[in-house]
This record gives sequence, structure tokens and C-alpha cells, in this order.
Amino acid sequence: MPELIKLDEALDGVLDAVVDKLKAAVGPGTDLGNVRMVVRGDRSRPAPETPALWVRILTAIPSHERRTYAETWQVDVIVLAIVKSDNPEEGYREATKLAARARSEVLKDRSLGNRKYVQDVRSGNFEASGPGLQNESLFASTAVLQVHFVILEQNP
Repeated sequence: MPELIKLDEALDGVLDAVVDKLKAAVGPGTDLGNVRMVVRGDRSRPAPETPALWVRILTAIPSHERRTYAETWQVDVIVLAIVKSDNPEEGYREATKLAARARSEVLKDRSLGNRKYVQDVRSGNFEASGPGLQNESLFASTAVLQVHFVILEQNP
């Protein structure tokens, strides 16, 4: 039987889990070693120290599968990699690399450590860094992760 949990609680848990996975992957000798901040985007100021990973929810969509009381949802979580560089070519490359590696870190545990309601995490859209994601000396790239989960807001 699915976990008794409300939608807002599940969304909060998903976002916390993604942020925690990324924070745990930062450190010397890791793929995310040079990241200075992992920011939960719905709770932080808009100017993080770079390089940074900014994580927030884009949309949550119910699937309307045939179920009794439980609901299946897909939530898109975006990871925005932000780097600062005076060299545009280097900035574009580093932002793309950082977003791709952050995506890979989250996908290592496709339940986000929570099989109570998370069923799977899959790759979504990926936008490599380019002129449209540049602001002066800041460069960005985005990776979307599709998190599939089941909630049960009331006992049958």
C-alpha cells in the first residue's frame, strides 16, 4: 500500500532529497568537487556563490492512472548549474559539464533513498549552456529530472 502522505509533503521530500544528494556529492576529488553552494531555490537568496547548483520544482503533473485512493504523480525538478568565468568558451563548457554531472549524481539512486513513495527518477530535458543562458560573466546550463511518485492522502 502506498505511503500515507499529502502532495505538499511529498514535493517537499523530493526537493530535499535531490538537494541532499547533490550536497553529499560535493567535495575534493568528486565530479562536483568545485561547487560552492547547492541552493534549494524556493528558500534562498538570488545570488549564490559560484559555481553553484540551484534546485527547484518546475511542475507536478498527475497521471490519472486507474487507482483507488492513491495518485501517481510526475514532478519535474530542475537543476540549474551556474558558473562565473571571464572566458565565454570556458564558462559555457563548465556550466554544461556541471549540470550534466549533477544530473548523473541524482540518477545514481533512482528512488532518492525513499521507496516509501518515490518510484523512479528519470532524465528530462537538458539545456546545454549557450548565449541564451549567459548574463555578463555568469553562464548556466539546466538539467531536468522527472521524479515519479505515488501518494495517498487518505486511508481507504
